[in-house]
Amino acid sequence: MVVTWDSLMCTSITPSPFAYSSTCLRALRNPTLSDVLSPNVITVMGFSFTLFSFVAIYGWFGVANHGEVSSSFLVLLAIFYLAARILDEMDGKQARRTGNASPLGLMVDHGFDTYTCGFISMALMKTC
Repeated sequence: MVVTWDSLMCTSITPSPFAYSSTCLRALRNPTLSDVLSPNVITVMGFSFTLFSFVAIYGWFGVANHGEVSSSFLVLLAIFYLAARILDEMDGKQARRTGNASPLGLMVDHGFDTYTCGFISMALMKTC
């Protein structure tokens, strides 16, 4: 028996605790985005979630490492990071689907990913 991605994602043998997550993954695997939405716009939207979380944590709690970051604020940062990651994964798929894949788009995506790494690292250092 050959195991493929579709056989893993679309199983309906028994309900499992991962049934909801597989439904979400199936929806993310085939996003219904408009053809006029540029992949670079999706990249910038994802980066804006990262940038907002960085600015929010340093704007709200200050630059100095005194004081504790509340757990509800950390949950909000996690949700923003998840949204940024989902949008980052969707931009490449949108580029290939619409035929807009280019070396420039690849460089833009990797450039924003590099900045995301830095901003998320600094935000995590703030929470320690």
